[in-house]
Amino acid sequence: MLKRAGLVLAGLLVALAFGEWVARWSGRAPEMTLITAGRFRLSPNPAIGYEPAPNFEHHGEKRLYFEFQGRSNNLGFRDRDHTLEKEPAVVRLVVLGDSLTMGLFVDRTDAVFTSVLEQSLAGRGKRVEVMNFGVSGYNTRQEVAMLIEKGLFYRPDVVVLAYCLNDVEEMNGGIMTKLRVEKKEHGGIERSMLSPWLARSALYRVVYSQWLSASAEKERKEQRMLLKQDTVESSLRLLRETAERNKFRVLVAAFPPRENRRSPERLRRITDLCASNGFEYLDLQPIFDERAARTGEKLMHDGWHPTTAGHRCAGEAIADGLVRRGLVP
Repeated sequence: MLKRAGLVLAGLLVALAFGEWVARWSGRAPEMTLITAGRFRLSPNPAIGYEPAPNFEHHGEKRLYFEFQGRSNNLGFRDRDHTLEKEPAVVRLVVLGDSLTMGLFVDRTDAVFTSVLEQSLAGRGKRVEVMNFGVSGYNTRQEVAMLIEKGLFYRPDVVVLAYCLNDVEEMNGGIMTKLRVEKKEHGGIERSMLSPWLARSALYRVVYSQWLSASAEKERKEQRMLLKQDTVESSLRLLRETAERNKFRVLVAAFPPRENRRSPERLRRITDLCASNGFEYLDLQPIFDERAARTGEKLMHDGWHPTTAGHRCAGEAIADGLVRRGLVP
């Protein structure tokens, strides 16, 4: 029996080796291509769509698709590198969000509200580590998917969801469109579509292009359509289920909205969804209003993005909210 199994295995290995040689000799294997737009690249996870490239450094004046000056960390975020293991007695916070969390229009990384949050809590004697997972253009669905894809490895104690009222829409500034155009113009197979363990095999690339690529592209198209839909309710439900399984608590911080006729309706909705999912909720609008009236500071750069002073206000307010609610003991 063992001898027969050994012969079958040896025959299979010979067949695969021969197939690999034929695929290379014939030149039929498509090449791998890497599709990027500034700091961004296509993600292997179709629920995320695109992701920031790790260890990417930019020092030019161009902002479109580059977002900020300097280096991203080893996960691609605007933050320092973090170890998987946290120090004893340290409370680890993962902050999810879009371009306002990433700190668009803020020159210094240490002025982004996630850094201010860590500094403010440390100033109160709290041992904390804050991780910024903000990615420009993400909506709630992508943020939760990114938490599951990469954030859970860091075993957060608290997840802060920086909620913007446009998170019900696809508003990524054309990043996905740019990446799809780049993909169409390049030949070969986009690297994120392939298994990293098998991508160097010419035989695997032939098999993928002939029989697997169509179903993979269909799934990606379906997931892209979901990015255009309002998936906030289902995403928050998934966040609640993830929190229950992984034993972390959630604070949703709603940032001041662009004033339009739908803002009150959307604000009431996120308030109700937080209550139904058992999340702590912090509305930053009255805190921003009070700060602006008291100090005269300009806290919003535009309708969505805080100024440096706005980031300082948000970081301090979220720190206070976490302590008052007992999320940071």
